[in-house]
Amino acid sequence: MNSEILQLESPSQLYEQIEASLIQLLGNDIVVKNYDEYRTMTIESLTLLIEFRYGRAGSRNERGQYCHGFHIRIHCLLPRSAERAFLQVLDSIAMIERFIDRNCWGVDIRQIDMPEFLRTEPSGLQYQLDQVIGRAVSWRQNLYLGEPLIQPDEARGGIAWAVNPEHLDDANEYQPLEVKYASGN
Repeated sequence: MNSEILQLESPSQLYEQIEASLIQLLGNDIVVKNYDEYRTMTIESLTLLIEFRYGRAGSRNERGQYCHGFHIRIHCLLPRSAERAFLQVLDSIAMIERFIDRNCWGVDIRQIDMPEFLRTEPSGLQYQLDQVIGRAVSWRQNLYLGEPLIQPDEARGGIAWAVNPEHLDDANEYQPLEVKYASGN
């Protein structure tokens, strides 16, 4: 995973960050795919499917960016024939859940909220695919995509004062406020 902070422009960028993070977390031996590919694949080793289930609108953030809320699920699948398959899946999904809880996607924190309603449950895919053990971890997460619509406030240089200035907008008629008896002076 790239150590640079990502500025999100699209949900697919979060998908790619999740994919890269899972490979880094669990190693290159795992298979990470989009959920929609499960119908055309055979599960032969530890396989993770990333699913963006539902989208919903939310409140804009303090920078005016539109909120895209997603319900995301990661399915962890392994053939029943693998040694101690259920325990391998259980351990993997627990590791993923802890990773999600730390919000470790490398995204600018002003563009992504902390995960909400994080939970682990049986994956419905274990009932659709023959001879597969599956668990899933799901959560809700809000994204704020694109450029901010509200510009940051102007930086101020401190407090200045004047007694009856002739021109209120002339900075030369003001002088910095000095506090002689404040703590630290």
